[in-house]
Amino acid sequence: MMLGVGLDSDGHKRVTQGENFVLAGGTKDTHEEMTEKVVKINEKLNVGATVDHYRWHECCGDESGDIAVTLTDKQGNEVGSGDDEVQMSVSKNIYSPRRLWDATNYTLFAGYQTNANLWLGGRFGYNQNAVPDYAVSATNLDFENAGFQLGARYTFGEAKDPSGFTMGLSYSKYFLFDRKVANTAWDGGGPDTRFSPTEAPFNVGSDGHYRGKVDIVGLRLEYAM
Repeated sequence: MMLGVGLDSDGHKRVTQGENFVLAGGTKDTHEEMTEKVVKINEKLNVGATVDHYRWHECCGDESGDIAVTLTDKQGNEVGSGDDEVQMSVSKNIYSPRRLWDATNYTLFAGYQTNANLWLGGRFGYNQNAVPDYAVSATNLDFENAGFQLGARYTFGEAKDPSGFTMGLSYSKYFLFDRKVANTAWDGGGPDTRFSPTEAPFNVGSDGHYRGKVDIVGLRLEYAM
């Protein structure tokens, strides 16, 4: 939303409201000039925000979200079935926790068409993690994070040329919040035998301090035939 205020006055009250802007005050000439400029900017500017809420807990918040794991040999036979050469006892009830909770992502974005050829844009976002500490493992890990993305798109040639070549370049940076987790389901020999069986194969404990970095560079090439 853009707000414009004219500081001079000729005794008349003027207010103009349009899509994404409100103008108030000013003399007739000042108000008309503000309106003309903001309409041109508004035609090229795109600003917005999104809120995405994911109800993961409804589908994957309990045991129904867990993944059953089976050990087999090369022929697909279950290991430890008694008719193979494996001389050990293997738990037949092995699970990988995939329990999730609800998470919400927030995004602010803006884009500006500087001219017929060049577009510039960016966004900032905050994302909650959907994997609770209890279900964290090496194969089931996410981070609460905040980040930004900057991008540019340039179309070569004339603006109305349908065979124009377009190139886009972007850079994304995500700041991952460190996670210190304890009492996870995957805690070898732990209290929950559904995930930490008391007989082989044991799961490696996933308690610990997790951290990470994410940097993404994107390149987009487009050619309209």
